[in-house]
Amino acid sequence: MQTIIITSEKNRHYTLRIDGKPAGTLHYPNWYSQDAEIMVGESAYTIQAKGFWKIHGEVIKDGNPLFEVKTKWRGTVITRAKEMHHFYTLKPKGWFSWAYILESYKGEEVLQLKQEFTWKKLASNYIVTAQKPFEGEDGLLLLLVAAHYYRAAMNTAATATVDGS
Repeated sequence: MQTIIITSEKNRHYTLRIDGKPAGTLHYPNWYSQDAEIMVGESAYTIQAKGFWKIHGEVIKDGNPLFEVKTKWRGTVITRAKEMHHFYTLKPKGWFSWAYILESYKGEEVLQLKQEFTWKKLASNYIVTAQKPFEGEDGLLLLLVAAHYYRAAMNTAATATVDGS
């Protein structure tokens, strides 16, 4: 197993660290944005929210979609744009658990995401426990996309709780 930490730097900028070394970033242009910018190595990606409620999205590099993301009742489905049969599902680990898991299309758990909120800084860090070591740009990109949609699910839950819905 591999433990990866995604730390919050100023609440809109997150840094993915493997063994304490930066391996990628996730940046939100606005305070409550559904769009995001990802950097892995020298490559830049964008997550663009789509649809009326902004619950669907695409991960784009150089104008080409790499991943399509659809949020459904059973979880968020992340598919490769050219390999629709290879998909991942991001869903809650359990009914009373704040952890989410990312499963492959075969039903195998790929990773677990858990939020670690710091009251002193009013910021969230994320602990990722991967079943196999994440290597390469593609794997780190998938991890940051999953972290983005996990953050969106947590923000939605917090909003519903505050709102009283």
